[in-house]
Order: sequence, then structure tokens, then C-alpha cells
Amino acid sequence: MVTGYHQFGDRIAKLLGTPIDHLKPGPFTQMEATLDSFHLSDGKLFDDLIVDEGQDFKPTWPANLLRLLRPSGKAWWLEDPLQNVYSRERIPFDSWVSIRSEANFRSPIRVLSGINELLVLVPPIVSAIHANWAAHNPLSNPRKV
Repeated sequence: MVTGYHQFGDRIAKLLGTPIDHLKPGPFTQMEATLDSFHLSDGKLFDDLIVDEGQDFKPTWPANLLRLLRPSGKAWWLEDPLQNVYSRERIPFDSWVSIRSEANFRSPIRVLSGINELLVLVPPIVSAIHANWAAHNPLSNPRKV
């Protein structure tokens, strides 16, 4: 499943039989409240969680998603502080392994390569936009992250 945080809250509200009325005030607050209290049974927990645009998250949101992950599941948190359009504080993950790059890659090709290598996705995720560039760039090696 690929979804945005609020879209996920909207979908869950519909599944729970309490759809959000987008014409009334506060639909985003309602979507967030839905996820604040949502839990899955053990048999339906996710194996993997990939959060992109983590710099846009509010402090309570990661816990709402991480509790949907199996105890043996893997979580990947991707963020670009240079795109912090909401001026939100960085969410600390003190016990997590962190990989940082000072380079600002607007192309997701290296991120996609890393996800493909780490998750062994079949078929792999491919960035069609950058496939031609990568094939002709001698500095590009999509297998190394």
C-alpha cells in the first residue's frame, strides 16, 4: 500500500464505518484522530514500513504508524530537511541507525536502489524518469547507495 498520512486516516475511517465528511470543518484533525486510536490485530501487521517526506510529520504520527509494524518488521524513515516547508522540528529516533548525506539529491534513483537492494523487491522499483540519465552517466552506479 502506498498512501499519504491523511489519506491513510481517511481510508481507515471509511473501513471502520465512520467516513470523514470533508465538507465539515476539521477533516484533517479527524483523520489524525482516527490514526491516533487505530490498532491492527497481530495477523494484519505490516512487515515493512517506508516513510518518505518524514520532515513533514508531526511528532505523534510516527508512533501511530510504527505500532502497525510487526515486532520483527523493518521501518525506513526518509526525510529531506531542505524541504521542511512546515518548519517542523526534526523527529528524533535515538535508537535507530542513521545514514546522512550532505548532498541534496532531487533524484530518487539512489534511494530507490537502496530500497530495492535492502528489501529485495521483485520486480524492483524503477525510476523511469531517470533511467536514461543513469545509463549515460559514468558517475552513476544504481547498485551502490
